[in-house]
Amino acid sequence: MPALLPGVRCYADASLTPDHALPPPRTAGLGVFLVNTQVQPVQTINIRAIMSGAHSVIMAEAAALVLAATVNDLLNFNSTTFLSECKQLVHFLNATDQDHPPDWRMKSFTQLFTNCAARRQAKIYKINRNLNTTAMPWLDKPYLSQILLPHLLSLCALTVIIVIGALSWMH
Repeated sequence: MPALLPGVRCYADASLTPDHALPPPRTAGLGVFLVNTQVQPVQTINIRAIMSGAHSVIMAEAAALVLAATVNDLLNFNSTTFLSECKQLVHFLNATDQDHPPDWRMKSFTQLFTNCAARRQAKIYKINRNLNTTAMPWLDKPYLSQILLPHLLSLCALTVIIVIGALSWMH
């Protein structure tokens, strides 16, 4: 089904280090895969990021969506279809009342996503896990905890690097 969607589609996903490895907050891996079918040849952008300070899975999933929406906004993609496997997050973001998030610590992420999505007339849908393998096939928990954990980067600094790289790619 996602391959049939017209325009720009964006898959977002997140993965946390195992519960027993570190107490919250933990490190999360974020994955974003943008597909722009509005041009030929089709353009794709694959983003891998690390976030420190994730208190819950839904918070990490929201951070992945904010990263995706920020890049989408800076690239001036309109009417993007965002796809996430996090049913609870998608349900919350599609609700008319966003005053009571499932985890209050993710409120800033959900607000940022909502602002970017509204500005770009974007939509968000729930996707099955087996259809979302393109966002983060490289990130499994052993890889995150053994290889990426020693090399933590802040989400904000990494977002700046990714956006600069993405903008230079467009020129």
